[in-house]
Amino acid sequence: MTTGYHHWRCCARWGILFRCAGCLLAGMNFNDLSTSLEYLQKYAKATDKDFQQLVNTIITGLARGSVLMLDDAGIIIDQQTLMAQKAKEYGRSLTELEKKHILVGEAIRQMKEKCPPLAARLKPHTII
Repeated sequence: MTTGYHHWRCCARWGILFRCAGCLLAGMNFNDLSTSLEYLQKYAKATDKDFQQLVNTIITGLARGSVLMLDDAGIIIDQQTLMAQKAKEYGRSLTELEKKHILVGEAIRQMKEKCPPLAARLKPHTII
């Protein structure tokens, strides 16, 4: 028989798995999802934020293409400027799908860039 704590932990893990599956269904690839989870784990440890809450917020933000949710984990994107630059680069207006992919790409780029400095902020004995 499981205790309440173990039951909660099991349900929380399933919640993360369901969020991740939703991202994959929404068009994120496995590498982007893996990068996101690695970054969020390091960010949570470095800032003493709740990992599961960050996963819920940020993964949902990535799946929806919402910059408002991303700033909870230090990912700051000027969406209007980014989309204007890409539209100019492409020489046409962007589709909603392209906007979402561009946003996810920029968020992942920032996460990859910020991961090593976050890891350096962690105490040497911290297990990730």
